[in-house]
Amino acid sequence: MFSRLPQLPRAVSKATSCIITTRHQSLICSDLCRYRDVIYNDASELVGKTPMVRLNKVTKGLPAEIAVKVEYFNPACSIKDRIGWAMLEDAEKPVKVEYFNPACSIKDRIGWAMLEDAEKRGKISPEKTILIEPTSGNLGIGLAFACAVKGYKLVLVMPASMSVERRTIMKAFGAEVVLTDPLRAVKASMERVEELKKAIPGAYVLDQYSNPVNTKVHYETTGAEIWEQTQGKVGAFVFGVGSGGTLTGVGKYLKEKNPKVGIYAVEPAESQVIHGKPHSPHKIQGMGVGFIPEILEMNVFDECLVVKSQDAIDMAKRIGREEGLLAGISGGANVIAAIELAKRPEYKGKLIVTGLASFGERYLSTDLYKNLKEESDKMKETTVEEDLAMLKKKFNF
Repeated sequence: MFSRLPQLPRAVSKATSCIITTRHQSLICSDLCRYRDVIYNDASELVGKTPMVRLNKVTKGLPAEIAVKVEYFNPACSIKDRIGWAMLEDAEKPVKVEYFNPACSIKDRIGWAMLEDAEKRGKISPEKTILIEPTSGNLGIGLAFACAVKGYKLVLVMPASMSVERRTIMKAFGAEVVLTDPLRAVKASMERVEELKKAIPGAYVLDQYSNPVNTKVHYETTGAEIWEQTQGKVGAFVFGVGSGGTLTGVGKYLKEKNPKVGIYAVEPAESQVIHGKPHSPHKIQGMGVGFIPEILEMNVFDECLVVKSQDAIDMAKRIGREEGLLAGISGGANVIAAIELAKRPEYKGKLIVTGLASFGERYLSTDLYKNLKEESDKMKETTVEEDLAMLKKKFNF
């Protein structure tokens, strides 16, 4: 029988962390594991406290360990679920395999937090406000999830180059979607947002790129979770820069706990804005937005690593096939960067933490899985003889 989860305070108490080792992989989880057999009061209680998983096969032979925070375990399958909710009240205390959030992304945290923050400050209400937000995708989905729960009207503005799955999921949550010039990346989306804001009565922009709640929610939740889940044994944290909230918030928290923890940014090799180079189009959706966001604190990280788009795509495929974790392209980039760090002598025997920010299912139309989707679309009903001939060729029996 399921029991109803008692109302929990928004500030989640410190978790009792544990490491679970299975036959195939090790899970580093928080005391959220104890709440699997309960009925939650609403979807907001699913945001954050995502599990961590050790990588085994793609890291074979490395002198350091790598663990990923699976942020697509959030309600909208992204780390951005955390942020949108907090930006709408004050940030919750929930966050690694970040697609375990309700909308399957690390952005679930941000969307919820930004929403609640604006509500507490009396800036917005479902009856009077139309929210307009620039996004590269995952924050938009996390915010759309939060707005669906709270009853807000939402307009999301993003580059036309972002995956069609993103548009579809946003619309499924009830949001309106506007597309802008892909060559100018998020900058074009931000300009369109300002134009719409001036013309629409009751419009309000939460703005993940400048909103301090973005950083705050990752400081209070993601950073704290990583410290607790690793029992303070994290040697380095490496993460891609989109809005900069995750890297800044987590980096500040871990540095306060242990100044020796290495903090590393990641950006696309094709768009090395942090390195002072011009923006160029790339395929790592969710990072490399074409400018240095206001909330990114450059003094928090020790170094910025670069990853090529194709390398990120190839690694994301490997993570799915070899580790059983279906991640987006940015997750592949994060793991590539973590592997490069693990090769450095100073990290021998240490634990390097990174994150899978969003679920791979929202990248089926991209170069990550486009060939598989096309192959699946062409499939037809077959006979058992045809099945055996195909399987014999595939598995050599």
